[in-house]
Amino acid sequence: MDGLIPEGRRYTGQITVKRFCDKFGINMDFDIIFSGNVSPVDTDRIEITRINPYQIKGILEKEKKFQLYITRENQTYVASASVESVSDRSIIAKIEKSGIYRDKRRFHRFHFCCRDLGDFVLEKNGKILCDTACVYELSRSGLGIINPCMDSIGEGDVITVINPSDGLSIELKILHIKNEGRFQVLGGEIISSNLNLINYVIKKYIKVSEELILKTG
Repeated sequence: MDGLIPEGRRYTGQITVKRFCDKFGINMDFDIIFSGNVSPVDTDRIEITRINPYQIKGILEKEKKFQLYITRENQTYVASASVESVSDRSIIAKIEKSGIYRDKRRFHRFHFCCRDLGDFVLEKNGKILCDTACVYELSRSGLGIINPCMDSIGEGDVITVINPSDGLSIELKILHIKNEGRFQVLGGEIISSNLNLINYVIKKYIKVSEELILKTG
């Protein structure tokens, strides 16, 4: 690995778990974050110890594939890896050399099933356009929305996205729309929010992660 991973440092890993979201009958990827002390074993294998949360080992043993985020000289690299063995003490994994690349994302995108966040209300100019919408993707700068109220929203519209149970209200500019039969998939840029979205996402993400780890791990 050409010295990319120094001995014994702690790094963040990410494993993707497939979920079926029953409200609209779609499959969704959910990324679970974990951390551990990483040491090279040989030229293309690593050992991960002191893993947190420790229950993630069960998921890693089943899913096999994960990504490791490596910081070097103020740059973040993503290394794809596959699990070779799991023990009480550690995980041995093989780094795929062709899968190492520089992470250029500005914002991480978090994906949820509709049941995770609940129903959202979509409004325009004070008029309710839909009250059973679903936010399936959320980042610091944008939203992905499943809208079952077909043809109620157009590209360029500025709408208000409301979660009444959480007291969340987001002003959103719609940038693109895709028809998917029974519903539309909306993508938009966040203009403003009445809550701190980072705190909101982290709280929801932790809850779903804990549920998946306890269920799957």
